Amino acid sequence: MYNKNSIITASKDATLQIIGQMDAISKEINLEIKEKDLFDQALLAVKNSTEKLNLILSVVGVMKAGKSTLINSIVGNQILPSRSTPMTALPTYIKHNDNCSGVVYHFKHAKLFSKMLADLHDQNYVHTHESSSFAKRLANKNLKLDEHLNSLSDIHEQLEIINDICRINITNKIDPKAILNTFRLDEDFPTIETCFQSIKELKLEGEIGNFIIVDTPGANEAKLPELKSIVDKQIKRSSALLLVLNYTDLSSDADSQMRSKIVEDAKDYQDRLIVAVNRFDARDKKSMNKTETIRYVKEELLEDIVLEEENIFPVSARNALLGGQSLNWLALQGKFELATLQDWQRDFLDNTTSGEWDEDDEDDLETIENIEETTRHAKKLLKSSRIADFINTALNRAYQNAGPDTIIAALGKLNRLLDEKLKLTLDADLNSASKTINELKHRVVLLEKALINLDSLSNNIDKKLNSWAEGASDLVFEYIEEQISQLNVSIDVETSNEFVVRGGG
Repeated sequence: MYNKNSIITASKDATLQIIGQMDAISKEINLEIKEKDLFDQALLAVKNSTEKLNLILSVVGVMKAGKSTLINSIVGNQILPSRSTPMTALPTYIKHNDNCSGVVYHFKHAKLFSKMLADLHDQNYVHTHESSSFAKRLANKNLKLDEHLNSLSDIHEQLEIINDICRINITNKIDPKAILNTFRLDEDFPTIETCFQSIKELKLEGEIGNFIIVDTPGANEAKLPELKSIVDKQIKRSSALLLVLNYTDLSSDADSQMRSKIVEDAKDYQDRLIVAVNRFDARDKKSMNKTETIRYVKEELLEDIVLEEENIFPVSARNALLGGQSLNWLALQGKFELATLQDWQRDFLDNTTSGEWDEDDEDDLETIENIEETTRHAKKLLKSSRIADFINTALNRAYQNAGPDTIIAALGKLNRLLDEKLKLTLDADLNSASKTINELKHRVVLLEKALINLDSLSNNIDKKLNSWAEGASDLVFEYIEEQISQLNVSIDVETSNEFVVRGGG
């Protein structure tokens, strides 16, 4: 009996076949050197994500909307650093690994960034924030960055330094090309691998596909064109999008322009778009309730996007993170100890008492003296975050559909590459004396047919994959197997220069 994973594998093979043929035909088309480089990068990114079945969920939003905190709450740990000044300049990849007991950090360009840090030291560069990790490294002359780390504090420090080096390099126009040439593919970016607590608790088995969350700079933070272009390229490579809005700024005119830019990006992902309205805990009796907030986002802020209400989630990422961290600590370490309270534990206690937690107040002290009382507060805080609905529906769906969504996203990107790069180039070549008009017209017609059939294949696989929910695995696999058997991509450069993709409708 065929199952869902067999369908995904067969669809992956068909997609890789198309990628290989598009790569071959691109070598015979007069793309300009820069355009050919961009085309090759885009095609390689699609190939890599398809081969590994990487579902890349990019988290986007304005600065200080709470993107990093929401990611931390999904992971169940303070996996990403935060500070009062702008931090994130580059995307950071966070990969879910069910078998990972701690955290594993990897950055393949550590040596290059060590050299950049050393160069800034030699130039007597002075950082404006003396307490930053970057400034401390310069002062201590500790200029070596690590390619691999497994300590969260070390990871946080290095991420801060890497992001500051990028911002300084671009702002001062030291060597912007070095940054642009470094960050091209997914594996070029800082990557953290860990087990997402929220996914582990879903107890899903038998799924294939890798779930990756990408933290991106705020739309109003990546103001530098060079850095912004890197971020935009990464977002375009994503399989799905998580848009984070700030509940307290939903009606803010100051953020309206930034939201418009985000909405423009989100249009390409409206069938794979999740919206989290963060800081919902800030509402009062006069504010919009959950239903009103969802309708406002759908009908006012995102009116140009076809978005179902069930994909909009008012949440409090901070409450979710503090509540989740506390429950994990209580289960593994026991009660909080007054003499060794950590900063996040004090934040938790402040949030669960009426104002600032006071160790001299008997009622406040009871919160940690009695582990059952601490647990009750943690569960209450976690429930108030409304994160359960977000995880059980949006995250569950994204994780379970990592494989098919990756394939569907790949087909859509190939469609755009074929239409926007190869076909447009051939149209331009009609004025070239190097080829006959008839030959070029023939190739344009063939590419137009390829585009139509590729789009048809994408739509039909999308429709059929959705029928899994109805338990029709056998019929779905037979259908896609039939599509693949009809798929034929052929190129004969020396004779007809044909490029034909035939997929059943």
